[in-house]
Amino acid sequence: MGKRNYPGWTASLGAERGGNNNSAIAAPGRLTQFEGLAPAFISVGDLDIFRNESLDYAGKLAKAGVPIEFHLHAGVPHGFDSIAPDAAISKRAMADYVRVINSV
Repeated sequence: MGKRNYPGWTASLGAERGGNNNSAIAAPGRLTQFEGLAPAFISVGDLDIFRNESLDYAGKLAKAGVPIEFHLHAGVPHGFDSIAPDAAISKRAMADYVRVINSV
């Protein structure tokens, strides 16, 4: 669990944050084997508390040969696309989400 991300993991996992009983489904950073995973799409703001963990996870997937599309949106926080849905950066991110979902 990243130090910058204490509030995020507390909100997601509650009292179980940082414990050994959290599955990789709830905390993907706990995975140790990445080979054979499905292709991934990761989109995160540069100011997001999940940024470093997202970067680390994307790197591990890429090193294992998992197809990945990664977007790091400069200058925006977590939830930027909900906070300012009419901003150009939010519209670009939403177009990417829709494109990826429609491709599945």
